[in-house]
Amino acid sequence: MSNEKDQVKKFMELKEQADLFNQNKIRIEERLRNERENLEQLVKEIQSKGFDPSKLSEIKEKLEKELKTDLENFEKLISETTEKVKSLEGQLG
Repeated sequence: MSNEKDQVKKFMELKEQADLFNQNKIRIEERLRNERENLEQLVKEIQSKGFDPSKLSEIKEKLEKELKTDLENFEKLISETTEKVKSLEGQLG
């Protein structure tokens, strides 16, 4: 009889584990579905702004290069302006 009780107890433990597994599976599937929906919405938003999501890396690199060039040009302009100010100070002082 003890053997039957052990088997019933083991069965109940396994059933609880299976139920817990199914609950976790449902939660994970729900989370996955939500993440997919969020991703689809993000892709639509990106596309609505005129970008191709498959080319975002290229776009990012292009914009980074443009920004770097703009910063270099700005730095040159500041340097030139500083030199002109020093020259004017020298003429006035």
